Amino acid sequence: MSLYLQQSGCTDKPAIVLLHGWGMHSDVWLSWLPMLENYYSVIRLDLPGLGRSADHFPASYSLNSVSAMVHERILAEVEHPVIWLGWSLGGLVAAQIVADNPTCARGLVTIATTPCFVQRPDFKEAMDSQVFQQFQQGLERSWLKTLNRFLMLMVQGGAQSRQTIKVLKQLLGLYQTIEPRCLSEALALLNQDYRGLYRRVSVPRLQLFADSDGLVPNEVARRPEVAEYASIIANSSHVPFLAQPQSCIEKIVQFENSLKLQSEAI
Repeated sequence: MSLYLQQSGCTDKPAIVLLHGWGMHSDVWLSWLPMLENYYSVIRLDLPGLGRSADHFPASYSLNSVSAMVHERILAEVEHPVIWLGWSLGGLVAAQIVADNPTCARGLVTIATTPCFVQRPDFKEAMDSQVFQQFQQGLERSWLKTLNRFLMLMVQGGAQSRQTIKVLKQLLGLYQTIEPRCLSEALALLNQDYRGLYRRVSVPRLQLFADSDGLVPNEVARRPEVAEYASIIANSSHVPFLAQPQSCIEKIVQFENSLKLQSEAI
């Protein structure tokens, strides 16, 4: 069995691969798909150990092993370079893939992804380490309660937060065959420093942040690691593609158009 994958939209259009965040699955993109399909052939999959890929995961759960598994699955579907779009944890997976395999990518788009999700002495624009430890400890007691708490933080501060949390809770209830070990190990991936990874990304990129994100402070957009590529979505939380789908698609299409201009200039 391989990772769960779905394709939609016209195959004549540029391909875009969507990678979801921690604790979620690829249905999180469903309400946004009609907009994306106006411009792209869309490929979305469930990350190893999550969603409908709950029983398919590497023996050693690391960013390298997860990214390699995802890359292999996509290669089985498309041979030409694609745009890799990742949200939150999915953005780290996408960044790892394009850093290791730059020829497979036309560009990289991340949404609410940061090189450091947890604070460090020289990286304060991140989640407090004690809050992160509470999530890790909560998983040991009740992964479902911990995920629900995580969902509340994801929508905190954004427009249409009630509608967004309703959608996310419905999605969370769809596939509850989550492998607890994978959930814990996937969360642990967010407690690492990926500034070195960011420096290895050589393809064009766009990094979208939300102005009211309760997990990834918008101040990170001014960090030297991302400032050149950053753009902020107004009136949104950690899931801007649900709260402000039109604003997100406009930014991505502008990025896509810039890639076309660069290609024509060569």
